[in-house]
Amino acid sequence: MPSGITTAETLDYISSALSLAILLLRLSLEFRRQREFDLNFYLASASIASVVGRLVATHYYIKFGAVGETPAGSGSEHVDPDEAKVGEILVLVARILFTATLWLQICLILSFYARLVHGVTMVTWALRIVWIAVVSTFIAVVLATFLECRPFELYWKKAPEVDYCTRAYAQLLLQTCSNSVLDVVVLIIAYPLTRLPKHSWSTRARLYVLVGMGLMCIGITIARAVQIFQQPNQNIRSIWASVQIAVAIFVGNAPSIYGSLKLLKRARTTSDHDRSFGIAESNDSNRPPPLVGLHSVLGNTDADTTPTSTS
Repeated sequence: MPSGITTAETLDYISSALSLAILLLRLSLEFRRQREFDLNFYLASASIASVVGRLVATHYYIKFGAVGETPAGSGSEHVDPDEAKVGEILVLVARILFTATLWLQICLILSFYARLVHGVTMVTWALRIVWIAVVSTFIAVVLATFLECRPFELYWKKAPEVDYCTRAYAQLLLQTCSNSVLDVVVLIIAYPLTRLPKHSWSTRARLYVLVGMGLMCIGITIARAVQIFQQPNQNIRSIWASVQIAVAIFVGNAPSIYGSLKLLKRARTTSDHDRSFGIAESNDSNRPPPLVGLHSVLGNTDADTTPTSTS
């Protein structure tokens, strides 16, 4: 089996496992904290479906091979035309799901920002414009994925004149530029949030970390495009896609996971405090009433309301 294919498959399984673990952790924490299904729940669920779908498509693409590439473990350079056709279609499906996964993480970050800037009119309008840009660029990348080879049958025909379009350089360039620009815009929006006086130091620290990880995502996106242009091989493309997905999902979900853990810890601490306070009150109720309690029994309303206000 070629080493490149083995590496692609292994990295795909590892990145998918890490990505699914992060997304499932987010869903479980948010459901435990809120007990309801909101926009973030559906975005994270769609991310899980995209990761699983891409994993399946990549597995069978590697198994069947594609035009100009050998199937995994075949031991032969021959590619069955019917299997190559299925392989090329699965490559297109994997590219769409890869794009969907990246764009969904941007949506999760925008949703996270929306909660932080609730009531800040200027930033809220900026977020609405970015939402429109996210939808528009996603549609553009999907169209580029399917329209780069025309007619569509050229995707699975082996010929020198169609080899360039099957490499999907235009789709890669559009996807890279769109993703990088969206990441930069998200970072620009994040910076004013770090200056808002109403946020605590810990919230600002989370935003600074998010900015740093966003810069790392941009670097990986550009490095992936450069590497693919230098080595136009679908397995190399899959390896870099696996790395980019894992990083993007970590960046898109880490702030929410951290916040949910802190809120759950705070709620648990408050619950323990209330429970301890309730036990203390129960023990006090079994004791003989002190002098102030006697005044309360006698109808002194001031004495009766004082303990209630201090509790």
